[in-house]
Amino acid sequence: MNILIIGGTIFVGRHIAEAALRRGHNLTILHRGQRGADLFPGVERILCDRDGGLDALGDRTWDAVIDTCAYVPRVIAQSVSVLQGKANRYLFISTISVYTEENMVCTEDSEVRSLEDETVEEITGDTYGGLKVLCEKVLNESWGTKATIVRPGLIIGPWDSTDRFTYWIAKGLCGRKFIAPGPKGHPAQGVDGRDLADFCITLLENNTPGTFNAVGVATPLSDMIDLSCSLAGVGSEPVWVDGDRLKELGVEPWKDLPFWIGKPSNFDNVPADGSRAAGLVNRPVADTIRDTIAWFKDGRPEGPLKVGMDDAREAEILALLV
Repeated sequence: MNILIIGGTIFVGRHIAEAALRRGHNLTILHRGQRGADLFPGVERILCDRDGGLDALGDRTWDAVIDTCAYVPRVIAQSVSVLQGKANRYLFISTISVYTEENMVCTEDSEVRSLEDETVEEITGDTYGGLKVLCEKVLNESWGTKATIVRPGLIIGPWDSTDRFTYWIAKGLCGRKFIAPGPKGHPAQGVDGRDLADFCITLLENNTPGTFNAVGVATPLSDMIDLSCSLAGVGSEPVWVDGDRLKELGVEPWKDLPFWIGKPSNFDNVPADGSRAAGLVNRPVADTIRDTIAWFKDGRPEGPLKVGMDDAREAEILALLV
């Protein structure tokens, strides 16, 4: 199969490219060339900005397209239009953030978000899900049954460019006490980027239409944190603090402690029956943690974490808890 990946060098796109090549497919990667230029030697590249630069595609055709990086409808509308007739299937990476918080259970048919101003292009916590809804709409209206939409939950594992899951890997490797949100046992749900990638390729190989929640098995965040400490083996020790107490101390869910929502949420246990029936296979979370530890130690680019509390602030809060 000849596959065009829009993106393909950062985190999810990188894993998708690796999966496609491992499974024997021919690959073209369209990206701006700003990152990952040394990846996948021998693979055809089209260097351009997808926003206004898609003339670079020329008259080429592919069996399928995977779009990893469309966030606003105006931009995806360009690729959806230009690639019409040049590919047999268009797979778009969306998000479970399309669902409203009012949903009791987020199935693929659940209510999705809307934006009061559909012309907005600033991506924030308030607009991200609604913009993805509009991107899905653009694709579905144009490609119909040739469209496939994948809605991942939080994506975890090696090459995590967001550091949201990586934060807890770093804590497992810190070798000291650190703050962890209680109570223990509250579920969290992530999908290994490699499992997501293989699922996307499976959908293309089977020419599968439709919309799919691509999530992992719901696992208590406390179990993930404990596993990170155990597998790191350097004596890191979580200090479990009740969530209400953390908020009293000014600790913000998600921003200061990634993966912690801080309240009951319908995003903690999203069903994925349809995805698993269509070929999604989730590896054990211990394998994801073990591999992410190895990558963090030997492969992660140098630099501070992008999210979470810094060590000085964490030490101040720990001192208040004594």
